[in-house]
Amino acid sequence: MSRRALLIAAALAAGCTQNGTGVLLTVAGPGLGVDQLTIRASYDGKVVTHDTPSTPRALTLPTSVTLALPDHATTVSLQVTALAAGTIVGTGETGALMVPAHQVVPASVTLSPGSHPPGVCGQIGLVADDFQGGTMPIPEWNRFVSGGITLAPAGGDLVIGFGGAVRSGANAGYTSRAWYDFTGSTVTIEVPQMVATNVQAYANFAVQRDDKQYVEILQEHGTIFFALGSTDLASAIYDPTAQRWWQLRESAGTVYFEVSPDGTTWRTVVTTPTPAWARQSQLVLGAGADAAVSNAGAVHFRSLNRGAAAGVYCPAHSLTDDFGDGVRGPEWLASYTDHATVTETGGALDIALQPRPSSAEYISSWAYDLTGDSITVEVPAAAQVADGAAMWLHAGVDENAGTGYEIQCDEAQMIYAHKNSINGATVLAQQVYDGTQHRWWRLRESGGTMFYETSGDGRAWIARASEPALFPITAARIQLGVSVYDAAATAPGHVRFAHFNLPPP
Repeated sequence: MSRRALLIAAALAAGCTQNGTGVLLTVAGPGLGVDQLTIRASYDGKVVTHDTPSTPRALTLPTSVTLALPDHATTVSLQVTALAAGTIVGTGETGALMVPAHQVVPASVTLSPGSHPPGVCGQIGLVADDFQGGTMPIPEWNRFVSGGITLAPAGGDLVIGFGGAVRSGANAGYTSRAWYDFTGSTVTIEVPQMVATNVQAYANFAVQRDDKQYVEILQEHGTIFFALGSTDLASAIYDPTAQRWWQLRESAGTVYFEVSPDGTTWRTVVTTPTPAWARQSQLVLGAGADAAVSNAGAVHFRSLNRGAAAGVYCPAHSLTDDFGDGVRGPEWLASYTDHATVTETGGALDIALQPRPSSAEYISSWAYDLTGDSITVEVPAAAQVADGAAMWLHAGVDENAGTGYEIQCDEAQMIYAHKNSINGATVLAQQVYDGTQHRWWRLRESGGTMFYETSGDGRAWIARASEPALFPITAARIQLGVSVYDAAATAPGHVRFAHFNLPPP
């Protein structure tokens, strides 16, 4: 057997013949030095983990791994962790794969550098609320409300009300601002009061990637539905006592839809294979109307995840991007462009700016813990520094309000500041921009102090400013952005970011 083809045999499953059922997995990892792969296979309601090779040795990537499965049709999800000298250097996953009986299905994983394997950090159990107005490490919610519905926390409940006339299509609720990992995690909500069940008003609780990809528990017109996207997997007559508590749970490649009368004893209603998007998920709780309704009462949501966050945020250094695959990855789902062209080319994030208004920003999907950690980026090309354009590296505590820590280049000046809001900042230091000395930027926290640093080569760093860490840093969104704000700017040109949280070449 060649060095580039490793076989995992009956350790994963018994009873496979030479022409049996399985997956031919190709594992790639540009620039990674790897001596062992840990492969976690989730299928048939169980998880099997195997290390290959059994004794660490240098691997050449890409490499192919044959995974034997039971000799029947099944759905399998594969999660790969790459190690070097026992340290995690990269992770990747396939999502759910349909494998017919007696067939070997090809699949591939490109490892992302970083040290957070699935189910270890950044899980959706971090989203918790007792609806009492307590302080969270990150502002959790985007609020939406329309069409005559009311929305407000009150007395420990999130109350969504239909007190007057509500038009068809109206809705209201909360969506988590950040994305989270749903794998190996549970989200739970109590529903002590429901909207009227004799009209077409609904209440829903969902984990979603977007408005087409989600798992959901929903009550409408007296029926409770358990859905995967637009497909109802199960339904039943709604019982406000037996179904007072709702739960969505992921374990070993399966999503469980569960209900309970007391939040302790759970009944599984239906299951479905874990969707491929589960590691980038938002939490939604809301209500709405599919027809015009009047005086349809209110739904009360209470004790989201029992009001106590579970888990930890991933370390900031685990978010990495070499901008080498030509596409924006799922780690930047909150990103946007406005009159700018954004491409990943030549190992860099290239943003071609236009005259005002022109802006673009890569915003991390997840929130990250900056405690004792840092975020770093190379800036091989800045905006035309005298032409009314700014660019920045930002660790945002609240990306909607703009608060956070920032290194910025604006009209030939390097500016080191903490942002109080979108339009407010406290400048700690500034200096004339030098494309050589300021080629690398770094925000770093150590011992309760935030450091703003630059480097010419990404190795030797100079602290340009420092201050006590004023804002919470355990759950920060990361932003790379540019903006043309001056009407006189006629040729703002291109900016480039490269080697995000990666060592210099």
